[in-house]
Formats: sequence, structure tokens, C-alpha cells
Amino acid sequence: MVETGFNPFGDPTVLTARLLRTRERAVRANELLEWGLHPQKSDTDSCTALDNEGLMADFGERRLEAAALWPLMSATDSISTAANLFVQGTQTRQLHAPAMTALCRSAVESAGRVIWLLSPDDRQVRRDRCTAIALAEMKEQTNYNSNEVASLRQGDIASTPEQKREFIRGSRDLLDRYNALEAAFTQNPNREKVRPFGKTAELAAEWIEQHIPPHDEGEIRENGMAIGTKRVYTLTSAVMHGYKWVTEYLHNGDLFALIADSFATAVNMTECGIALFEAQAQSPNGRTIRQRYYPARLQPTISAWSELYLAT
Repeated sequence: MVETGFNPFGDPTVLTARLLRTRERAVRANELLEWGLHPQKSDTDSCTALDNEGLMADFGERRLEAAALWPLMSATDSISTAANLFVQGTQTRQLHAPAMTALCRSAVESAGRVIWLLSPDDRQVRRDRCTAIALAEMKEQTNYNSNEVASLRQGDIASTPEQKREFIRGSRDLLDRYNALEAAFTQNPNREKVRPFGKTAELAAEWIEQHIPPHDEGEIRENGMAIGTKRVYTLTSAVMHGYKWVTEYLHNGDLFALIADSFATAVNMTECGIALFEAQAQSPNGRTIRQRYYPARLQPTISAWSELYLAT
């Protein structure tokens, strides 16, 4: 539906304000990349280290830490790449709106899942959520392996006999471990279930609203997170999948509003994800040997949120 006098840019004053807000958020996004490029082990006496003790011991060390670290690294890469696309777009006048919003959505999914994982103040709940995430990932991996094994056996993939045997052996071992873990976890009366990414992002946003980060300069406190996250996630999902219906909501400059809101949601979610991770990965009372690759503005939030987990 195109109205008479349709203007994709809208009021110039409003457009300028939206572009300025997006530029500010793009700067914040780029400041997070350094943290994502320098993964570190948690301090040995940290909350995270205690969470890791004995958790899925047969599947390698630092299970909970790894389950949180990789998605956050991915989120910093996605949001900083979106920021670079925005800067490039302002110079070339080619907006790359679908790519930017898709990258913001990816950051919201990844960081939101981490906040959902780490936010409970009950250690066992965090450990159960980690196990649930591991099972969900293993299930997807076994599905992938099943397709690969079928292709190998049919000769659709080039491989040596030894490579074929080794992959099939590894696939069978993974399936056995998945079945054993699933059977054991099913017996847990309080087992956690992994929700869809959109839902865990909403739950993460609700937690942030209940624990306003001290580094927030009013963006979260005044506007909230939950409603905006749900709205942005739905619209950016539509953009990412190429659904035409979303264009009906992007008239008269609203496309720039969506870009600005997408950056706000993604940057806030990623900043809070990093702050929550550091709050649990650092030694109590700020005694840490971890290098502070995160922006200094996150430190008040890290210090405040670490208090939530001292008892656990």
C-alpha cells in the first residue's frame, strides 16, 4: 500500500535526529568488538567457575562459560559489522537496511540467550539452562551429522575411506552421548526447556527492565526494553526473511526509525550481556586478573550486578 505523496525519508528534522541516534549507537557497538576479540577464562574463584564445577563433566570443561562466551562474541561481531554498514551507507547513500537489521536481530538473539542463561540467581537453574542449551545444540548437530552420513554413504561427498569411517564413528558417538544426557536430564523434575530465540530475548529484556543497568543514560529507564525488543524482533525477522508486509510499516521515514530502534535494542542487549558475563566471571569484590577489554562505562553495571551473585 503506497499512499499519495509517499516519502520514504519523512520529515528532515526527524530523520536527522534518528540518524544522529543511530550514529551514537553505532559508536557504542564498535566499542564492544574489542571484548569479543579477546576471550578469557573466568577467574578461578568466580561465580562462573563455581557454576562450571562438575557440570557435564563428560563433555569437556567450562561448559557454562563456553555456552555464554561464544554467543556474546558472535553478538559483538554482528553489531559492530552493522555499525560499519551504517557508516558506509551514510557515505555511499546505499542503506543496506536488510543487512543491518538482520545483523541487529542476530545480536539480540545471541546476547538475549546469554542473559536468559546467566540471569537466574539460583546456581542450579543456571546449570540446568546450560544443559538444556547443550541438548538443543547437540540435537541440531546430530541432525546435521545424519544428513552428512547419508551423503557420505551415497558417495555424494568426496572423502577417503578413513575420513568416512572417522566421521561416521564420531557421529555415532555424539548421538550416544546426546541420548545418554537426554535420558538423565529427563529425570530432572525441574528441567529447563529452551524457548525460541524470540522468547528468550523477551525474557532477557524483562530481566534488564527489572535490573536497570547503572551505565544506562536513560534509554532503558525511560523507554523500557521488553516491548521494544518484541516489536523490533518481529519487524527485523520480517525484513530478514524478505516478507513484503513489513514495508507497510516503513513509510515516511519509519525505515530509519526501525534502524535506530534495531541498533538500540541490539547494543543495549549486547552491552548488558557482556556486563552480566563479567559480573559472574570476575572474582568477587572486583579482585580479577581478567583484562578489561570492555568499555569503561560498563564497569558500574558489572560491579552492581556482581552483588546479585555473591551468595551463590
